[in-house]
Amino acid sequence: MEERHPPREIQVSKAEPPAGCKALGTVAGDRTRWLMEADQSYESAISNLRQEAQKKGANYVVMDSVDDRHNYLILARAFFCPAQPGPGAPATDPRSRSPAWTS
Repeated sequence: MEERHPPREIQVSKAEPPAGCKALGTVAGDRTRWLMEADQSYESAISNLRQEAQKKGANYVVMDSVDDRHNYLILARAFFCPAQPGPGAPATDPRSRSPAWTS
């Protein structure tokens, strides 16, 4: 049985994965903003993205695009990397271009 990483341990980044990672396909995360504050919607979309990546056996996700007009829709690529930084690695917050902790 293949190893599944808890969603909180899946690193989300705008940077390409380290050498030696295996591409597993595309993933998407979304969350509506109608009933949430913008920050909560973004965090919910990241959480949804990690859950989708977990289903593919990923431990690293590269965010390719973020649409935040009416809801957050994050399109990304999932990877399995044999060795990666520990849990709680920051994801880049596209609204500020600074690291945002998303564990």
